[in-house]
Amino acid sequence: MVTKILRRICALFLLFQLTSCGNVSSSANSVPLPTPRAILSPLPDTSAGPPLNKPVSPFDIAGLHIQADGGFQCPNDPLYPPTGNIVLAENRLTYTQQEITQMISYVAGTPKQNTLPPPTLRWVAGGSITPIPGEYDTATVPCGGWIDVTNTGNISVQIPQIGVQFTKSPIQNPYSYRLINFCSLWSSPEPNCLAGKGGNPTCNIYSATIELGMGRTGLALATPVNNPCGMLTLKPTALVRIFVDFTLSPGTSDNPIYSVVPELTIDTISGKEVLSLPQLASKLVFASSQQFSCYKLQGTTFVLEDPSTLTYLLSCQ
Repeated sequence: MVTKILRRICALFLLFQLTSCGNVSSSANSVPLPTPRAILSPLPDTSAGPPLNKPVSPFDIAGLHIQADGGFQCPNDPLYPPTGNIVLAENRLTYTQQEITQMISYVAGTPKQNTLPPPTLRWVAGGSITPIPGEYDTATVPCGGWIDVTNTGNISVQIPQIGVQFTKSPIQNPYSYRLINFCSLWSSPEPNCLAGKGGNPTCNIYSATIELGMGRTGLALATPVNNPCGMLTLKPTALVRIFVDFTLSPGTSDNPIYSVVPELTIDTISGKEVLSLPQLASKLVFASSQQFSCYKLQGTTFVLEDPSTLTYLLSCQ
């Protein structure tokens, strides 16, 4: 748990300070490469997988101002927003040189979830709880996100727990994902494909991991909000960020899709109260590592790489 907290502390420091310990290019004028993402192989009757959860507008509830921006996504990577997977919009592996150039231009510009990709690409959800051959990103979690909470009232508020309520019974994720060896998109790959990471501690960052099982409709789960600094206590006008991870309980299928509404437990001089946050209603899309394959570009066609030759230092993500 401490490792997860420190990882999120690192992420927040990078996001707020806009600094990094390394560049993905040896040239000071080159554009940093974003973390490459999964390419989905559609089923015969569809051209894409589950969509990302929609961005969330700030809202107020019970004297608290909630801001979550991208909401909860699968996978979630706080160091390299946006999160989720960029997928091929059509079920084909061969593209024109113009289409490949458009792909490179979009991903090299650090694409945003609210920026339209070229017609060949689409954003979808799906995160694995087990390592994927060829993938290297220690900051990514299968599903998660963050929320900023500001106390707009005139009394202190404690937030001991955060949780979710299931709005539907989970279903199985049937999709297959094509991961791309991202550096293979360039005729002369950059020598460094991964950015550096760094950060320092702060008591304004908290962490919570919610363990999901085969939840039925209406079931509610809650877990403590953690930080080495102690109980999350918000004085008037104070702001904290809570990083939330979602994981699976032992014995649960590794590729369920959940429909949930987050809940905050607050404690004030008036007593404890559970606040439902329907504005953050989300689908949490898990995928087995066996649903992922790694492809590299040869000419104008993506070809399957041998899993036995892959290492976790490749940028096949």
